[in-house]
Amino acid sequence: MTARNANRQICSWGGMAMGQNGVIDFRVETRAPQLAAAIRVAGDPDEIEATMDSIEARVMSALEAQGVAPVGPSYWRYYEMSDTCFDYEVGFPIDQAVEETGGIQLTSLPGGEIAVLTYRGHPDQTPDLYEAMEAWMEENDRSPRDVPWEVYKSLPHDESENWDDAVTELHYPSK
Repeated sequence: MTARNANRQICSWGGMAMGQNGVIDFRVETRAPQLAAAIRVAGDPDEIEATMDSIEARVMSALEAQGVAPVGPSYWRYYEMSDTCFDYEVGFPIDQAVEETGGIQLTSLPGGEIAVLTYRGHPDQTPDLYEAMEAWMEENDRSPRDVPWEVYKSLPHDESENWDDAVTELHYPSK
């Protein structure tokens, strides 16, 4: 690990190399709760995985129909991931309430201290990011206090593009 201070740490982790791609930046931010509109889905992992991308489009479509623009990129919050159940929520932060129709629910992303990990590289490394974040929190005497969520800050438009510059953030409410 390198470049450490009390609230920020930049390092490499496991097979993720230091440099332009694979950089992991840990930090703690203090935030207010954030209003969000989301759809939550739970069920058999084999059935749900095929619908994940369409959920984001459904939320965006519902917001557009109500004349509401997101105030940030979409997030993916995972409540449970097991062999028998996949329970997750896909949503967008918003700055005004919307009507709860078509499966859309008003929710909020927690405020307070949020441990944030930023990773540059293909998002297929995301499972390793959870391990890295949990290890970093343990090393820094922090513990989770709510369900984490992912934000894909920058993604290519299709599979044929270069995914090495994709930027993923993992947000973990902590204390």
